[in-house]
Amino acid sequence: MIEETNDLAIDLYKDNKEWVDSHLEKLRSLLPDAQFEDIKESYFNGLNRFIKRQYRTYKKESPKKLDILKDKQYLRDNIVAYTIDFILLARQARKTTENSTSALRIATNANLLSPESFKNLTSRYSKLGNTAIYTAAINYPTNPEKFLDGIIESKQKVK
Repeated sequence: MIEETNDLAIDLYKDNKEWVDSHLEKLRSLLPDAQFEDIKESYFNGLNRFIKRQYRTYKKESPKKLDILKDKQYLRDNIVAYTIDFILLARQARKTTENSTSALRIATNANLLSPESFKNLTSRYSKLGNTAIYTAAINYPTNPEKFLDGIIESKQKVK
């Protein structure tokens, strides 16, 4: 499975390389301390995770549904959606992190944490500070609120 999804992610990137690279190049201007290769690596790691997640989901639901991962239009729609979310999340994360590397680590989770969700986290939990929000976004992307609420609860118990 891992090789299949890796190959699929590689093929998907290659088929859309010009479009993806042009958008990632624009992102680079917002992340001046990041090298283009670092941006591409973060992007590809997230894309690969995104494809693996879809593979696992469809395989669990019904192996017949795996055929959708052969549909070129479906894949094209997904790479467009992932790319946009990756860029928006990197931009949003850069506003609250110390450097571009941190923003890219958060953006790699674009398949799990939407840009809008991240924006809501930063406003809702601003009193906890950027480090807590960063930790939640990186380590708990499917439910960062639970982690952050746990911090609040622990602080209240200490008082």
